[in-house]
Amino acid sequence: MLDWKNEYSLGIQEIDNQHIKLIELINRLYDAFIKRKQAEEVLKVIKELSDYTEEHFSTEEVYFRRFNYAETTEHIKEHHFFIQKVKEFQAQAKENPGRYVFNIITFLQDWIVNHITVTDKKYIECFKRNEVF
Repeated sequence: MLDWKNEYSLGIQEIDNQHIKLIELINRLYDAFIKRKQAEEVLKVIKELSDYTEEHFSTEEVYFRRFNYAETTEHIKEHHFFIQKVKEFQAQAKENPGRYVFNIITFLQDWIVNHITVTDKKYIECFKRNEVF
């Protein structure tokens, strides 16, 4: 459903690898939805996605503090928004996975692509100055 594209690359291997993993998890969720897998499988993938996303955001935020990234506060607000939305989706999916999963997938796909290509690209120069590449 969502393929990794060169335009998503930040040139920071650790973070690019994490973004690839997030896309793989979104694709696993889509696959579970399309194949009408059991609700438990769908909820398991959503939980894994939620946990991994928090791990990924933590990685970015460590760098932000270490490098005194100017847009740290705004960027972290986006992270918090995403985490809150995923928790809301988890609650909805527990109620009725079949009804909400497509909305979850659509949100995840749109958010992750926009976040990587717009918001994350803003910190590349800061990271370059601090020799993360």
